[in-house]
Amino acid sequence: MIFGKNQQPVLADPSDPLGSNFATQTLKDIDSATSAYVRGSLLWHVSSAFDATLSYQWQDDHANAFSRQTDGLSYTDAAYIPIAPDHRVVDLTDLTLTGDLGFATITSSTSYTRNQDLSSYDESPFLLSNNAISPQLYGNYPRATTEFFTNYSDRSYVEELRLVSKAGGAWDYTVGGFFRRQINDLYQYETVPGFAAWSQLPGSANAINQALGSSYSNFGDFVQLYNGGTRPSTLSPTDTNYTYLRGSKFLDHAVYGELTRHVTKDWQITAGARQFWQEFSQSLYSTIPYGGPFFSTLPPPANLTDALGTTSVDRNLSFRNHIFKLNTSYTISPQTHVYATYSEGFRHGGINALPIGNCVFCESETIVPYKSDTVKNYEVGFKGEWAHWLRYSAAAYRVDWTDVQIQIFGQAGDPAVVNGKQARSQGLELELNGELGAGFSGTLGYRLTDAKITQDFAISEVVNRVTYDLVSGKAGDRLPYVPRQTVTLGLDYLKPVTQRDAFDFHVDAAYHSNVTTQLNDTVLGYRVLGGFTTVNAALGYTLGKAWHLRLFGSNLTNGLGVTAAGSLYRGNDDPRYRIEFPTRPRTLGVGFDYKFE
Repeated sequence: MIFGKNQQPVLADPSDPLGSNFATQTLKDIDSATSAYVRGSLLWHVSSAFDATLSYQWQDDHANAFSRQTDGLSYTDAAYIPIAPDHRVVDLTDLTLTGDLGFATITSSTSYTRNQDLSSYDESPFLLSNNAISPQLYGNYPRATTEFFTNYSDRSYVEELRLVSKAGGAWDYTVGGFFRRQINDLYQYETVPGFAAWSQLPGSANAINQALGSSYSNFGDFVQLYNGGTRPSTLSPTDTNYTYLRGSKFLDHAVYGELTRHVTKDWQITAGARQFWQEFSQSLYSTIPYGGPFFSTLPPPANLTDALGTTSVDRNLSFRNHIFKLNTSYTISPQTHVYATYSEGFRHGGINALPIGNCVFCESETIVPYKSDTVKNYEVGFKGEWAHWLRYSAAAYRVDWTDVQIQIFGQAGDPAVVNGKQARSQGLELELNGELGAGFSGTLGYRLTDAKITQDFAISEVVNRVTYDLVSGKAGDRLPYVPRQTVTLGLDYLKPVTQRDAFDFHVDAAYHSNVTTQLNDTVLGYRVLGGFTTVNAALGYTLGKAWHLRLFGSNLTNGLGVTAAGSLYRGNDDPRYRIEFPTRPRTLGVGFDYKFE
């Protein structure tokens, strides 16, 4: 698609503004990215018993294309709006104060993080699917494309204070307090390029007139007079058809402690607990101005005259809970250790940012809040060393899940999180690494995982007296995006050339087996994504103590592995509307490292 002045599409046939498609062009080398990164720290030894460390990190990323493709539209030769700029800036500031009290060390850690992202991406397949459903939505606009613009901000302040006892006694302890305040703001708006001007053309209401038996002179009249909405030509920014503003705040207060008993010099037992209080609040304000009252969720009678199709929702949730941990380990010999751990986990619930009411795309109140999910973890393992050259570790684990959180699509197509019932993940982990001689060293890792639903459940919602089945799970269904097997392999070689210079080589490979994208094939968007292997390598040379030069390559076999996929629209699982996130293609580069003394 070619854009002209004011982001208006250039017509393939300028003599036919009512029915012409947009003009297209060939673009090359648009998938580019740059990144700048700065890190610094300052350590101040205030006294023999007190240190202060100030650290700062800054990263600025620019990208020119979105790293996804659509099933039915090859990104290399058929994208509607291929330019998708993204600009992200991340700042992290941390101040750590450490004091030696003699019997223990007290530490205060204060940090502030800011993540700001401005981006846009092509949402045309979603619009095309809607445009094909009914002329009431976009009047069969012949140049149906859409672009999403996003402004995202994430700010987080964290303070942690902990007291850690000095090692060497029969008892060790850690106690502390934790506070976190996180604020997220998301603003999005969507445009349909050229739609405002087209909606004013005589004859643009032909499709809707044929469907309704009406006689509107243009589609703008239909939007204003039939829908009660806002004429597209009066909106700003130009061609806006949707706005979305969501703000959320999360507060986390916690106290925690661990106590370790050294029963003997080889055997220890550790018990820990954490008590926390959390608050989550969210506000949502969105508009769909073309639909007016049809999309309004304002309380009557305000909804009847709402020309912007407004949704305004404020919700709050609070959580209070505790988790425990118990661990023991035993040293059989200086080379062999065994351990066992029981621990609990908690993930807070939340509020789905969905319109609620009797509007066209509204959802049921029943799927707006979702509960926290909890886990109980059990793990046993051993690790050690054999013949002073081979290190090994092995572990078996099981995770029992309650009220497992699952992502779905609501009946109107919006993503949402709901709670299933019971699930379980269990498996084995093995790792070997060691010196192979003649400058070679290697690593080998293997993981076997069985993650599945263990209790049947079904979730539906009722909207305008119609029941929609959203998701169901049966005992034995695989949990999405969990591979059964993963294998990693690495090989390193180091060859000194002089007393100061050395040659090094590294190669690694990673394989993971197939995954599913949903619980089962009754859920929209279910797919099995095949397993794949990636191979990376690097060749380097060290010059003295400071310089290191390297040539590197990632995904050397240029294998196409799809890491995630899903439908853009719940009501249409056509391949043209399925997005995929592929692995990065073969990448070659040169790196230079300098170490300051």
